[in-house]
Amino acid sequence: MSIDRRSFIKAGALAGVFPGHAVSAGDASVVDVRDFGAVADGLDASAHLNDAAIDKALAAVLPYGTVTFPSGVGEYVVDAEHFITRPVTLLGTGGRLRLKAQSALFHDHANPWARYLFHLRASDVSVRDLVIDGNSRNNFADISGARYFVKGEPGSTFGVGILVVGFYGAAVRPDDLSNIAIAGNTFVDAAGSCVDAFVQGGLKRIHGLRVSDNQFKWGQGVQVAFSHCANSLCEGNVFLHPYFACFQFYYSNVNCLFTGNMVYVNSSEIDFARIDPTLRAGARLKFNGEVRVGRIAASPNQQCDVVNNSLHGATIDVVEGTQFSRIEGNAIHKGQSVGISYQIARGGPGNSIKSNKITACDQPGLYLADTSDPVLVEGNELHGNCTKILSPSYGGRELDANIFVFGPTTPGAGYTLQRNFARAVAGVPKYGMVFSETIATHAPVMRDNDFLGSGAVADCITSAGVIPPVPVATGGRYGDLLSYSYSDDAFAAEATL
Repeated sequence: MSIDRRSFIKAGALAGVFPGHAVSAGDASVVDVRDFGAVADGLDASAHLNDAAIDKALAAVLPYGTVTFPSGVGEYVVDAEHFITRPVTLLGTGGRLRLKAQSALFHDHANPWARYLFHLRASDVSVRDLVIDGNSRNNFADISGARYFVKGEPGSTFGVGILVVGFYGAAVRPDDLSNIAIAGNTFVDAAGSCVDAFVQGGLKRIHGLRVSDNQFKWGQGVQVAFSHCANSLCEGNVFLHPYFACFQFYYSNVNCLFTGNMVYVNSSEIDFARIDPTLRAGARLKFNGEVRVGRIAASPNQQCDVVNNSLHGATIDVVEGTQFSRIEGNAIHKGQSVGISYQIARGGPGNSIKSNKITACDQPGLYLADTSDPVLVEGNELHGNCTKILSPSYGGRELDANIFVFGPTTPGAGYTLQRNFARAVAGVPKYGMVFSETIATHAPVMRDNDFLGSGAVADCITSAGVIPPVPVATGGRYGDLLSYSYSDDAFAAEATL
């Protein structure tokens, strides 16, 4: 039996990738996209060859087999959607994929919605060790709010990107999906989202999705989004300079976890020409690096936790559609707005914010807005927040505090703050905590906090009464310090700032 050089090399290399698996010529359990006509030459003109080769390889590989992308002199340029409907692995063995400039994936069609490079529509699918360049600098022009716009076209391409797990935009949906891994990949300059998990309509779920140990660089869109997931995990990823949110528990997720991830955003280091050359250097885009939990109160996330992550220049937002979830053990430094924002006006029982360390954010480290249910805020440590380097106010309010609390309008609701610690750094901020006037109606519960601002202590109040306390000879101004229980709690009313 004769064997050509490529098959011989492939067999030897993949035997090392899959120990104990002997690969022989014609073995359809492992296929090489080059054997079906793919060319890694980095040329846009080769996109049609590569798209056809990928589809042929997916059709040829056996169930539970592997499609490989070996290295070449350039990238495998691609320009079309590919549908994975059987259990297979896409494996990068040194190869890189890049979307074609002005890709047909996002252009020249009537409806740009729900368009992705790879649609993962089967259980037991994995995508590993690939490098995928979304080439957004030659596809997308800019970001406005939460919508992404195609270069040279009106309208939005919300719901487009690199990988979608599930059935976004599909008319027919089979049973639940399970055991899907996106691991060890590098997503660069993504056009739209990098990984979306979504089952449009119905009650189907994605079980056991794991997005781990990936790198996301310069992405334009929500880098990873979970919807309709259960028992799923986003862990150990690095998000570098995302132009929009890096992660979102969108809706209808159950028992999911975002943990051990690192997010780094620094406007001074962002190459804005990648998004739009008209943007000035150092500009601040809305939602840079945001981690968001929730969206729709009627389709809540339950037990979806954000735990033990490290964020630089980013923020955590908790909004409607979040129940029985933890924001715990995160380190947040130099957030471009607040550190953690909690804004659930309805339908948010059983949530907690505990043991986070929040430092040097542009606005308050904790922004606790109106809530419909009791919320435990415990053991958080805040230092030197409200630097106001990027903006003098947040939501039109000049807050100047480590913590800002809205008084809830719902009787029986509100925050319980206990064993939290806040300090000024180099005179910033002036107050440990600022509360709105409405707090007089439904006061928070305060236990053993230690807050200290940088302001004078002349307006000190020494009353263990209700919050807000009755001022003592202050002319209606609440003091910088309140001696309460066993702690010094620094307060100011919003109206006095």
